[in-house]
Amino acid sequence: MSDGRGGPAPNFGPGPAYPRLVTIGGVVWIIFGGLLLLYSLMMLWLRGDWIPYPRLGESENVWWGITSAGLGAIFLTQGIGGVRGTVVGTLGTGLLSIVFGLLFLWAWATVTQEGRLLPAGVLALVGVGLLGAGLLALGGRSDFNRWHKAQRLRANREERRAEQLAAADVGRHHGSS
Repeated sequence: MSDGRGGPAPNFGPGPAYPRLVTIGGVVWIIFGGLLLLYSLMMLWLRGDWIPYPRLGESENVWWGITSAGLGAIFLTQGIGGVRGTVVGTLGTGLLSIVFGLLFLWAWATVTQEGRLLPAGVLALVGVGLLGAGLLALGGRSDFNRWHKAQRLRANREERRAEQLAAADVGRHHGSS
């Protein structure tokens, strides 16, 4: 599935190309996964001084920080896999991205009403980014599945060919002794 250098396996001969929508969605996940990790550090470090939600106690702030860090890690790793062509599928992360994008936009609406513009801006940016990446992942899903199936078939053919060559080589060595 990989070319050994971390990129998508090259397409030799006929076969579907790696879907551009999945690559773009992967880049967006990398960016917003990183932003979520930074956001979580801010939540944990500032502990209440810069909370984009209605004023929470310290334990809730820690919970939001840890949750944001987990989401950031998921989106960052899935984004890297989406760009490199090593993810197995895009459905789960795409749906997760849409759900959390909508949740961040809901939080944006709440914070905007409170007049807290800086946290509202961050929430809007992350919400729109996650929503967009999720829609890109779902939009490129059928092309990705076709590409992934072609890569598996190609890898299986190459593996069988290598086994046949190894068996022929062993037979040749035994016959010459």
